Amino acid sequence: MHQMQPQLNALWNVYGKLLRIIAGKRGEQTLLLRNEEKGPILQAIYYDFENDLKSLANGKH
Repeated sequence: MHQMQPQLNALWNVYGKLLRIIAGKRGEQTLLLRNEEKGPILQAIYYDFENDLKSLANGKH
C-alpha cells in the first residue's frame, strides 16, 4: 500500500487466521493471513527485530 500511496501515512489493523510465517533475512518475516474459513490471503512483511512474533503460531487469530 505504501508503494501505491506514499503520501498516505496510516496504520492498519488486520484480523484473520495466521496461516504461515516464513522466515527471511535480517529479521524479515512474511505473514500469510486468511479471513475466517474462506476468503483471500493477505501477505504482509514484518521486520521482527525484537522477537515479537515468538508468541504467534499457525492457526491463531
